[in-house]
Amino acid sequence: MKSHTLFYYSMLQLLPLAAGSVHKTLLSWARDSGCKIGPVHIAPSSIGGGIGMFASASLAANDMLFAVPRSLHIGFETALADPLCGNQFKEDGYALGALCAFIVKQHLCGESQFGPYVDSLNFDRSATDVLHWTAEEMELLEC
Repeated sequence: MKSHTLFYYSMLQLLPLAAGSVHKTLLSWARDSGCKIGPVHIAPSSIGGGIGMFASASLAANDMLFAVPRSLHIGFETALADPLCGNQFKEDGYALGALCAFIVKQHLCGESQFGPYVDSLNFDRSATDVLHWTAEEMELLEC
């Protein structure tokens, strides 16, 4: 499976289930874009809140849940390759910041290769994930 990687939970939360059609569009887009999707469904998480992807059937060792082709990976390299902002991201050199800025740019500009994925993310400023913590909350993490 060299051209795919197993799916892992995103730091950015998905939209609430009320936006269920967004999640159906995401899964449909993922399949159409070459993702391999096993027996999974999107549902509220009982661990910390938010939405997650869960097995919808019993699984055996080595059963695949979700695999994403490398062409759909969004990472530091993707941000650096952006024709409009890549050079700025490179100068900053902060991988998480570049990744977040790239995703927000995709959200604000629309018409993205990653559109259905970006559309499924929760950009609500009241979200409780680390990307929306105040400076005071971040200071609590400092050693």
